[in-house]
Amino acid sequence: MEYTFEIYFDFVNTAKLGFVEEKVSWGGEELSQDPIVFLSDNGLRFEEITDSGLFLQVTKEPLPKGYRGIYLRDQIINDLSLQINLKNDTIANPLVRFIESLNFDVDFVILLYRVDECITRKLYVNSNNEIITSVSEALIGEEPQDVMLINSK
Repeated sequence: MEYTFEIYFDFVNTAKLGFVEEKVSWGGEELSQDPIVFLSDNGLRFEEITDSGLFLQVTKEPLPKGYRGIYLRDQIINDLSLQINLKNDTIANPLVRFIESLNFDVDFVILLYRVDECITRKLYVNSNNEIITSVSEALIGEEPQDVMLINSK
């Protein structure tokens, strides 16, 4: 199964969530990419979501005011799914490490869903461990889930 991992937040909080914009050098200048690419503190690459209707399409809910989204470009989510289904330890997985470092002082929404599916489960989370548990449960092969995880501080 192919999964998509997205995180939506106010881009004013990019640094607070551990993201740095990856720029390109052109003629001696550092320029933004289009769409914008972000690197997390642990090196995961995320790309800006330019389709403003995608959130509504997947969740059947409007995008929270002021939020913009990024999606995980790497195939780490598929690696994590495989490790979970093989019942292997996932503590070293880069996506798990990313989730462990999320700053709960910042409002965000995470979407984890299968390609061509819609969100069927909405959870309010208030810790990194709750997110890791929810993501792990969603990736179990026999009963995959499409979830929206909302930081409830």
